[in-house]
Amino acid sequence: MVSIGRELAISVCAGAIVTLALYFTSEVFPVMGALTVFLVPFPCIFYTLKTGRKAGYGIAAAVAVALVSIDRQALLSYLVHWLPLSLLLPELLLRGCGIARSTFITVGIQMLVVSVSSGFLPGSSAEEEIRRIVELALAPVGDTIDGDRIRQTKDFLVKIYPSWLVLNSGILVLCNLLVLRLLKATREKIPESLRFLNYRNREPLIWLVILSGFSLLIDHPAVESIALNILILALFMYLVQGLAVVAYFFSKSALPRFLQPLFYVVLFIQPYLAVAVTACGMFDLWIDFRKPKTKENL
Repeated sequence: MVSIGRELAISVCAGAIVTLALYFTSEVFPVMGALTVFLVPFPCIFYTLKTGRKAGYGIAAAVAVALVSIDRQALLSYLVHWLPLSLLLPELLLRGCGIARSTFITVGIQMLVVSVSSGFLPGSSAEEEIRRIVELALAPVGDTIDGDRIRQTKDFLVKIYPSWLVLNSGILVLCNLLVLRLLKATREKIPESLRFLNYRNREPLIWLVILSGFSLLIDHPAVESIALNILILALFMYLVQGLAVVAYFFSKSALPRFLQPLFYVVLFIQPYLAVAVTACGMFDLWIDFRKPKTKENL
């Protein structure tokens, strides 16, 4: 009994410290923080699966108490953007939901929380969020980009802001699930992992890609904005299917395990590889890369 209580206390302390470190890295080191910020919910998710629900609730409470004394604006941001994902995703996994279902439910509820709180959270408007994104992206290059190109970038980001919110939440969930799958302590706690290897989008989704793509030819700002956001979200769904194809081949190959996370890191920082994986997910509709090979008797 004492050992269980000690393990719980250690889990809460370690999880809270790592969460705060990841959270404030983006403030101190903006470039590095662009990567580490995706793992802010991970300590809470990890210890919930490893130690139990009490550890997750304890970490969330400890982080909230620490942020009250450090920065109350940061506390509001944590409660809206990170806490729902930190508690909801491991709860769904513990209840036996598959990876795909857990992802969709978590992203949907996260978007609901963000939408409801957007009118109450200072600095949560599209313009403010986009300003932060542009400043973070320009940090490594300084003043080498002209103002007209910056303005065009901001206009484009304003146009795709709804889909960007969904993609950001989806990538957050996928990044944390990937790290959970790489760790032995939590790999067995993720149920029905084989279901993700066989994940496929519904066939009518390809028509959504085609129709939204042709709708971009219509010279109307509202139609163009709606079509662009739908196209981005549909292509992201095919990116997920492409990742399932890649994960399937990894599971069947004899490649060293360390090469798998290396591939996903390159995928995260190299857009052309993400395009290739998305194309793989689309062509899987016709080619069926995961179809079992039948041996012919000669």
